[in-house]
Amino acid sequence: MAGNGIDPLTPRYAGGDVMRVVGLGERYTEDTLAGIPAQWSRFAERVGEVEQRLDPATFGFFYPAEGNATAFDYVAGVMVADGAPVPDGFVERR
Repeated sequence: MAGNGIDPLTPRYAGGDVMRVVGLGERYTEDTLAGIPAQWSRFAERVGEVEQRLDPATFGFFYPAEGNATAFDYVAGVMVADGAPVPDGFVERR
């Protein structure tokens, strides 16, 4: 557990201001959820390519998949400054 009483390995919902996040995005369904840990491994190998990080924390975000009610898009990423470049193969979300 971190010194602030928050377990960094326990997922949690956080509210706040709009953030610009850059990371690796994938589409998942109930049948492909097991791929999320591998996505985080791929992201960990490339996170050093991300410039202008605003925070050392990493984030996992999910969004409804447009046009597919049974899938969702998931991004493993970090918060970056406006104007920071997006590395090849990465996505940007706000």
